[in-house]
Amino acid sequence: MKAWQWGVGLAGMAVVAGGLVLALREPEIDCAAQAPENYAARCVAQAEQQARAGNADAMQRLARHFEPRDRAAAAAWTRQAAQAGAPAALQRIFENCGEGQPFSLADAEALLPRAAELEQAYFHLGGSCKPADPAWAAKFQPAGLLASRDTAVFCKVAVKYGQLSILPAGARLDAAAAAQLLAECEKRAGAGSEQGRQAHTVRQMMDRQIRSVRLE
Repeated sequence: MKAWQWGVGLAGMAVVAGGLVLALREPEIDCAAQAPENYAARCVAQAEQQARAGNADAMQRLARHFEPRDRAAAAAWTRQAAQAGAPAALQRIFENCGEGQPFSLADAEALLPRAAELEQAYFHLGGSCKPADPAWAAKFQPAGLLASRDTAVFCKVAVKYGQLSILPAGARLDAAAAAQLLAECEKRAGAGSEQGRQAHTVRQMMDRQIRSVRLE
């Protein structure tokens, strides 16, 4: 075989080999377009690299990825995201703490200083994994919450404060302030909403209690 024929043959083999390599190579993956629950191994590794660099969003994506696969890993990443100040991670811990839950009371209490004022109030009023603290509630200034724009959490706090004010343990609470918070919740959430109806019910209970005390 002549030299030029050898050259052509080798070139053809190189083309075929290159085609095989391209065919066998793992296709490029756009991790940003994937739901964390469906992450490929490459995307998990990428998110872990970002998380180790302090990216709280990556920590939360890893928590979502591991939730159906490894609950302990999912909880660990959620704690890290909460420690980094991610509001969604903090809320998840406060909503899922206590006996039989993935997070403990100690987890929630350790992270409480990182939460917003409304979330802290809700926790102390018994809205999470710890019973209401009447001593804390008695020193609480609820009128300061009226400036908050977070209607959902504001209403949760208003209802909890109102409910506690009805109980004997809440005798030292400011009933007028409780009624004001509940009325404001009704106004913001709307009378037909679930939160508006809850606030209205608690306010009615307070009114009946006040009338009963006056009659006595």
